[in-house]
Amino acid sequence: MDYSIFGDVLAFDATYRKIRYSTPLVILYGVNHHNQRIIFASATIGDETKESYVWLLKTFVEVMGGKYPIFVIIDGDLATRNATKRQCMLGDFDVDEFE
Repeated sequence: MDYSIFGDVLAFDATYRKIRYSTPLVILYGVNHHNQRIIFASATIGDETKESYVWLLKTFVEVMGGKYPIFVIIDGDLATRNATKRQCMLGDFDVDEFE
């Protein structure tokens, strides 16, 4: 329900923490109208490759009823950048271009 209301901007954080087996814990979150962080989903993935992130993002969108976010904020990691760029989401902007 929160994603349907506040999911226009999705923050994708794969740098939060590595779990016991050195696999990343990925947090997908947004911000509500009270400026509070809302966690939409979390996942552990086996490796930090473009294919893993593409699978994660496509599965996330499918589970969320097919609603794509308007913007995705990522940490700048090459694998996450390549996964969001023309693979799962509709556009890609560099910081300078966005500003």
